[in-house]
Amino acid sequence: MSNQKLSLEHLRETPEFLKLTKKQRLWIGEYILDYDQTRATKVAYQCKSDEVARIMSYSIVSSTKIIAVLNLHFNREPIEEFLDILDRAIYNRKLTPSQVEVLKLKADILGLGSKIRSKHPIRDIVLPKCPKKEPKPKQKKVEPPAEPPKPHHRHEVTF
Repeated sequence: MSNQKLSLEHLRETPEFLKLTKKQRLWIGEYILDYDQTRATKVAYQCKSDEVARIMSYSIVSSTKIIAVLNLHFNREPIEEFLDILDRAIYNRKLTPSQVEVLKLKADILGLGSKIRSKHPIRDIVLPKCPKKEPKPKQKKVEPPAEPPKPHHRHEVTF
């Protein structure tokens, strides 16, 4: 990784930057000035308070489009970007099998599979299939048991 940062002028010419919304572009420009997420968010999104800007900045910096532009700015290698994405995916409690497949595909496209080494060999991730919930069988409406017929005792009383 080079310590040389890509300037805003050069960033503006990249396809990644051009994919950003107007507010995201403004945010990038403000952020690069002093690397203050809250200030950049407050300016770009016209937040009324620092607290709102601070909270909002978390979702902005987790945007894949913003991350891609910042990675260009900081001259980060594709493997570094991928590992960041992978870290976020690991901690995502709602990671779907489709998302796992996309991560594997991206690793293959970037040629990263052979560059990632660990103590344990990386194996295909197999997620257990969640059993489909069987619809509950409709219960027949159970009629309460009928009261047993009362014995009819006819006692004729004569006077």
